[in-house]
Amino acid sequence: MKLGLEKASGRAKCRYHACSNNPDFISDKGRIKKGTVCAWISTDGPGGYHTSYYCKDCIEKIYLDMKKILDPRLWAFH
Repeated sequence: MKLGLEKASGRAKCRYHACSNNPDFISDKGRIKKGTVCAWISTDGPGGYHTSYYCKDCIEKIYLDMKKILDPRLWAFH
């Protein structure tokens, strides 16, 4: 898995399942606005790499979701 931040090209859609489509970051066509900061996550699979993009508004939500799941204090219960 690889991840990073970059300036959006204006072609990608935010793939977060609960994206609020904030007009500050999402265009009328449903794409991440060109020049805004977006996050990308790329995973390797049998068909090659798959990359998903996320708007700036959703980056914080994803970070909080990951913190909850990856909290080592909760690993003892699994």
